[in-house]
Amino acid sequence: MRIIDSHTEGEPTRVIIDGGPDLGSGSLQE
Repeated sequence: MRIIDSHTEGEPTRVIIDGGPDLGSGSLQE
C-alpha cells in the first residue's frame, strides 16, 4: 500500500495512492 500523509490547514490528511480495496466497477452515485 502506498500512501501520502500530509496536513491541510493543520488537519491531518491521508491519500491512498495504490493498494486500496476494490471499489467495484459502478459509479460513485450507485
